[in-house]
Amino acid sequence: MAAADDAPATVPDNGVGPVPVGSRDKILDIGEALFARRGYAGVGLREVAERVGLGKSCLFHPFRSKGELYLAVLQRVFERMEERVGPSFDAPGTPPERLERGMDALIDQTTETAGRVSAMLRPAILDDIGLAAAIRWQTRDFQQRTGVA
Repeated sequence: MAAADDAPATVPDNGVGPVPVGSRDKILDIGEALFARRGYAGVGLREVAERVGLGKSCLFHPFRSKGELYLAVLQRVFERMEERVGPSFDAPGTPPERLERGMDALIDQTTETAGRVSAMLRPAILDDIGLAAAIRWQTRDFQQRTGVA
């Protein structure tokens, strides 16, 4: 049995849930929950840091700005979608069977994440990083994930 000192430290629930301290993934978890609930404009780095149990300046090590944290959260959401949908297209079967499985998986995944993504895709991010930068990031991310240039 692990000693009490070995248990991960947590921060209070505060509507997001207890969170082990110190991990990039936990910062992303808290960021995703807050952005989904309040949108980009309704979230501050100070609150994210407090909920994770870090000082605000500690967030600047993995994320230089709120916009960068937001984009990392979105990237993780899209990676989860790709992980779930990709194998459906890659599985054996005729092209129509693979397409049907892939589309079913895509619809299921999209339905599960639609609320979070729609709340996160608010125009307020454009005020912070700019439309051109957002489009460049989205284009680069798409090209890296798909190999389409």
